[in-house]
Amino acid sequence: MTTVTPAYGRDPKTSREALESWENGDDWIIADISNPWDGKPCSKRDKSSLGDVMLRFNGLMDILTV
Repeated sequence: MTTVTPAYGRDPKTSREALESWENGDDWIIADISNPWDGKPCSKRDKSSLGDVMLRFNGLMDILTV
């Protein structure tokens, strides 16, 4: 499981907004110290190399797994 957070100051407030952002291919930042790409941007197109992805949003208070 790879944890990602919104990039470029975006911060979806709802699960729907977060999922929409992911599905639209917006960039997210890998926030997982066990991942060699920690701190690097990623998007839906990178999912095959990331495995399961946990989106953290709404001030990092909410989680959605994709």
